[in-house]
Amino acid sequence: MAPFPAPVEDAKAGIRFLRAHATEYKVDVDNIFILGDSSGGHTALLTAFTANQKGLLDTDLYADYATTVNAVIAFNPVTDICQPDFPTTANQGQADSPEGMEIGHQDVYENLARAKQLTCANYVHENLQIPPVLLMHGTADDTVSYHQSIRLYKKLVETKKDATLYIIEGAKHGDVAYYTDDNLARVIAFVRQNLRK
Repeated sequence: MAPFPAPVEDAKAGIRFLRAHATEYKVDVDNIFILGDSSGGHTALLTAFTANQKGLLDTDLYADYATTVNAVIAFNPVTDICQPDFPTTANQGQADSPEGMEIGHQDVYENLARAKQLTCANYVHENLQIPPVLLMHGTADDTVSYHQSIRLYKKLVETKKDATLYIIEGAKHGDVAYYTDDNLARVIAFVRQNLRK
């Protein structure tokens, strides 16, 4: 696994690739959304929060194309690896933990400056324009606490961003509750609300 910021760089390269080959793949370049689950939610959020900020978690791949998206959706996302409520594994924060591997096989708490580069809220500022955000998190998530999403949501609201948070009662990490008809209807409604016509 390539360490951070490779996942975000790859996501941005993928968005640019779609724009570069829009005709070939019949992509509506005015309506691109990004969705992620768990660590994928973390990648999706940071991709949206740092879109088109030259040199920030980015490469020059397809540099002539934008990385902006209409909106971002994250299910049970990791938002801050420095918090003690993530994760709940026995090797929490250690070099061989998922979050330790994400920062290059290093102990999170011995490398806080590096680890804080992965904190989503650190990229949210009042004068920075970011797309609408939909967060969904389950109260029974024992891998990534739903307080991770609550803290990010509060920061988004404080900085006057368009953000929505759904707390799903009793849902575990990666639960089927995210994919019920009712919940997917919320996602579809959010996407439709943010379509450009």
